[in-house]
Amino acid sequence: MRNLNAITPETDKTTHYFWAQAHDFRIDEPWLTDLLVANVHEAFLEDLEIIGLQQENIDSRAPPSRASTSTTMAAGCRRSAHWRR
Repeated sequence: MRNLNAITPETDKTTHYFWAQAHDFRIDEPWLTDLLVANVHEAFLEDLEIIGLQQENIDSRAPPSRASTSTTMAAGCRRSAHWRR
């Protein structure tokens, strides 16, 4: 099976999410295609609830300020990235 997820922002708080699920087996049985679509759609709806809660969490926070960024932490991240190369 092949799966496609194409996500593109619309506004600061909305996104277009296109998805497709393809299969190349038992294509002569439409009920199977319908079942696959229903299962993927159900999983997406479960994810959508979590995504909505994440947006609420983001909206409830004050925007980060540059002054609050820890340069020690940033330096540690740079060193960590260097070791992964």
